[in-house]
Amino acid sequence: MKFPYLISQRLYLREHISDDQNAYYNLLSNKKAVRYYGRNPLKNKDEALAEIEVLNSKFELYESIKWAIIQKQSSQYIGCVGVKEFTNPHKKGTLSCIIAPEFWGYGYAFEALSTIIKYCFDDLHLNRLQAFVDPKNLRAMLLFEKLGFKIEAIFKEYEFERNNYIDIAIWGRIKIK
Repeated sequence: MKFPYLISQRLYLREHISDDQNAYYNLLSNKKAVRYYGRNPLKNKDEALAEIEVLNSKFELYESIKWAIIQKQSSQYIGCVGVKEFTNPHKKGTLSCIIAPEFWGYGYAFEALSTIIKYCFDDLHLNRLQAFVDPKNLRAMLLFEKLGFKIEAIFKEYEFERNNYIDIAIWGRIKIK
């Protein structure tokens, strides 16, 4: 399968390339950006390049698709958005999205996710999409509601991150038939 290059009004969604190393590092080493992303910040640029290689190998194995989000106007890398666990008999996938803090509040996460949601339903023929969100991340909670997702459950102390157990809200959306 060829990597799906997607275009929206203000964004290009494309495969990560080695030239994204610095921007990817800046995004994922930013403590504010990764606060609710379920991971520790990157420590160095070599880790960033290694992760980009892993992202691309996971696509080649058809395990996940992680798009680089590029702002059309500036050609700047502003984040990444993805779907994983979509090659299963249940036709469902799990979404993720992270945007650099300086681009928060401009609707880029909504635009990028809207684009891949359409791709997941129309091209991957998924029936269900879901997202796992820390309920303390109010921006993400509002975002998934705006995208037409419904909160299905809140699992108490579901994950252990940064020496604390955290709750996780499960958001789901079914393909409109």
